[in-house]
Amino acid sequence: MSALVGRTLNERYVLLRQIGAGGMGEVYRAHDRELDEIIALKIIRPELLSKPGVLERFRSEVKLARRVTHQNVARTFELGRDGEMTYCTMELLEGESLADRLAACTRLSIDEAATIGAALCDALAAAHGAGVIHRDIKPDNIMLTHQGRIVLSDFGIAAVPATQNDICGTAGYMAPEQALGEAPSPAADIYSLGVVLYEALSGNRAFTGSAFERIAQAQTTDELRPTGIDDPSLLEAVAAATSIEAARRPTSAELREVLAPRARPAKLTAAPHPLPVTDEAMPALLVRPEHSLRGAAPHLARGFREALIRRLGRLRRVRVVSRDEDPKLATVIELTARQDVIQVVIRGVDAAANLSLRFGAEHVQPSLDRALRMTAAMIDADAASSPPEAPLDPRALDLTWQARQVSYRNVQTVATAVELCERARALAPDDARILANLALCQVRCVFFAQAPPRGMLAAAAQHAFAARHLDPSVAEVHLACGHVELHRGSPVAAAMHFRAAITCAPHLAEAHEWLGRTLIEAGHVIDGMKRLDEAVAMDPSLGLAWWERGRALALDQRWDEVDEGLAALDAEGKVRGQRWGARIRLAAWRQPMDRRQLQSLQDEILAVSEGFERPLMLAVCELLLGVSDTRNELLARVNDPSVQSLRRRAFIGQIAMEGIAYVGDTATGLALLERCVGEGLFDLHWIDRCPLLASLRREPPFEVLRSIVAQRSEAIHDALFQEPQPEALELSRLAAHSPTLLV
Repeated sequence: MSALVGRTLNERYVLLRQIGAGGMGEVYRAHDRELDEIIALKIIRPELLSKPGVLERFRSEVKLARRVTHQNVARTFELGRDGEMTYCTMELLEGESLADRLAACTRLSIDEAATIGAALCDALAAAHGAGVIHRDIKPDNIMLTHQGRIVLSDFGIAAVPATQNDICGTAGYMAPEQALGEAPSPAADIYSLGVVLYEALSGNRAFTGSAFERIAQAQTTDELRPTGIDDPSLLEAVAAATSIEAARRPTSAELREVLAPRARPAKLTAAPHPLPVTDEAMPALLVRPEHSLRGAAPHLARGFREALIRRLGRLRRVRVVSRDEDPKLATVIELTARQDVIQVVIRGVDAAANLSLRFGAEHVQPSLDRALRMTAAMIDADAASSPPEAPLDPRALDLTWQARQVSYRNVQTVATAVELCERARALAPDDARILANLALCQVRCVFFAQAPPRGMLAAAAQHAFAARHLDPSVAEVHLACGHVELHRGSPVAAAMHFRAAITCAPHLAEAHEWLGRTLIEAGHVIDGMKRLDEAVAMDPSLGLAWWERGRALALDQRWDEVDEGLAALDAEGKVRGQRWGARIRLAAWRQPMDRRQLQSLQDEILAVSEGFERPLMLAVCELLLGVSDTRNELLARVNDPSVQSLRRRAFIGQIAMEGIAYVGDTATGLALLERCVGEGLFDLHWIDRCPLLASLRREPPFEVLRSIVAQRSEAIHDALFQEPQPEALELSRLAAHSPTLLV
C-alpha cells in the first residue's frame, strides 16, 4: 500500500487506493468530500515539475482540457497543490481499457470497432471544437465502462512534454508530422484514431520494434488497410485516416459518417467483474430533512439539523451523504421536533437507537453532543475528532436562526430578518457567526427590498469582512463575503469565497447553491448544475435553486425538463405569486413565445399592489405582449441611482434589455448591454443563449462586449479550478487579508 493512502489533500480529497502508476506519476482512487464523489487523482512526479516551464504547460493543458464537456470525454477537473505535492483530479472511469479488451480477444468485430470509432469521432469533434488536441490517442487511453460509455481519457496531462522540445505522444500511434515535432493539429488525432481502428480490426500492431523503429515505419507507411475485412468503404476510411499526408485525412465528422451506420452501441460494454472490496468503504451517514410537529419552532429544528450535519461531517473516515443510499451501506438519522423535545432516531446496518433530547436554544449544544456520541458509537467512529463549536449566547443563537428562517421564507420579510440579526449582535457583538448572518441578511435586503436603507451594502461589507478577521474558519463568514463581492461586481472573488465556505463546511447547502449559480451564469453549466443538484439534495427546501436550474435548462431549450420541474413546484403551491421575473422569462424564451402565459402573468401582477420589482415586471410584460410601449418606464428603472447592488442593477438591465431587443430597438439594447457589462455582468450563458437577444448578436459591438464577459467567465473558472494565485490560496486556507487583493 502506498504511504499516501488515507491522506487528505487540501482538506478535500481523501486518497483511498492506488490504482495505477506511470511515467507521469501515481494515480489514486479518491473521495471528493465536497461533492461526495469518487474521482481519479493523479499525483505528478516532482522531478517532472522541476524542469523549467513544465508546471506552466500543465496549467495551460488542464485549462484547455476543462473546456471539453462531452459524454465520450473523461472530464478533467483541476490542477492543485498541497504543500510540495502537485496533483490533477479527473473523472474516475470503472471498466476496462481498449488495450485490455484487445489483449483478451485479439481483434474486434466490425460493429464493435465501428461503435468505438464513432464514439471517438464524437469525442474529437467536441475537443477540436473547443480548440483542444489530444495528441496521445491509443488503446490504453480509450475506456469501455460498465455503463456502456466509450470514453477518451487523459486529455491535458498526457500531452505535456517534459521539456519544450520533447515530443508528445506514443511511438506507433503518433502521426508522422507529430513525430517530426510539427505543431499538433486535429489531423494528428485522426491519424492516431486510424491506427487504433486498424489494430482493432486486424488484431495486429500497425508498427513493431523499438520506439525509434516504430516511428521510422510510420514515416514510410502510407494508408494502413486491415486484412480479412470485406467492407471496402470501411477499409478506405481507415486508409484515408492513416495517410502520411495530413491534408488527405478525413475530418472527425467525415470519418464518423462511415463508421456510424456500422455501429451497434447497445452491444458494447466492459466485461463485468465484481468490484473489489477496498479500504474505501467508509461509513455513510444520511440525515433526513427535519420534521416539525405542531408547537415546535421550525427555525430551531432546521438549525439543529444543519449543526448536526456539520458536526458529523468532521468525523474522521466518515461520509455524510446527501441522497438515500443502499440501506446496507448507510446509517440514517431522522429528526422529529416537538415543542420541547427533539426525537433523534438512528438506524444503522445492524442496530438502531432512539434519543429524546431537550429542545430549545439553550439545549442545542448538549443535545448535539449526545446525538454525535451515539451516532459515532454506532459506526465505530471517534467522536473526539469532531469537537463542538465555540459557545454562543442561546438568545443570540435563537435570534440568528430565526433571522435565517424569516429571510429565506419570504423575500418581503428580509427587513425583519435584519432586525433580528441586529438584536443578536447586541448580545454577542464580536461573534463572527452573528456578524456573518447579519451581513447575509443585509445583502438579501439590498437585493429584494423595495427601498433598502442607504449604505446597507457598505454596512454588509463591513460586517462580513470584520467577521472574517475574527474567525475565517466559519463557513458563513465566507458565504457572506461571497455575497458582498457578488453584489459589488467581483464575481471571481465571490466564487472563491463560496468555494472557501464549502471547504469549511462541505455540507453547507447554500454555499453549493451559490457556487453553482455563479458557475452557470459564467457559462460553466455542467459544473454548476452538479453543484445545484448537490445543494437541493442537501436541503430540498432550497426553492431558489430550482428556479436557477430551470433558467439554465430554458436557455438550452430543454423544455421537457423545465415543464416537469414547474409541475412539481406547482403541485407544492410554489409557483403562483412567486418569481415573476423567472416565469416571464420562461414564457418569453419559448419558441414560439408563450403569450397566453405572459397574459396570465400580467393579470397576476395587476391583481396585487406590491412585489419584487412589480413596476418593472408589469412594464416588460406589456412590452412583450405589445400592449403598450413601456421602454421609457424600463429605462427609468435602469437609471434609478438608488439601486445599491450591481447584481440587482444587472438583473434590472437584463430584463429591460430582453423586452427592448425583442421589439427591435437594437441601439438601445446594445447601450443597455454595454452598461451592464460596464457594471460587471458575467452572465455568459444568458448572453449566448437568450433568444430575445437575437437581433443584438448580429451587430458588431455585441461581439466586443461578449468577449469581455467571456474573459470574466474564464477568470472565474481559472480561480476555482486552476492552481490558485497566492492570495487565492490564502483565502482557501482561511487566512484573513484585505479583500482588495481579490478584486
